[in-house]
Amino acid sequence: MTTSVTSFSASSLPPGSAVLVTGAAGFIGSHVCDHLVNNGHRIIAVDDLSTGRRSNLSHLEGRDDVTIHVADVCDAGALSAVIDPKKCL
Repeated sequence: MTTSVTSFSASSLPPGSAVLVTGAAGFIGSHVCDHLVNNGHRIIAVDDLSTGRRSNLSHLEGRDDVTIHVADVCDAGALSAVIDPKKCL
């Protein structure tokens, strides 16, 4: 069995892209949010706070380019309230 890993770079996204970050309040997710925002992208941050901490995103609260939602990504109803499927690739 072969596993491939695709490299990702924020610079490969068109400027101002909206990016959904799940697990955004966790250690890694919050750093991903920081990196994306610092590279000019808009963030839709989703976390159910089961292991992540809201305080990991507190420095991003109130920004026009960041939206934070407390929701479980396994809950289709909650997720559909967060994203517009017509705008997703």
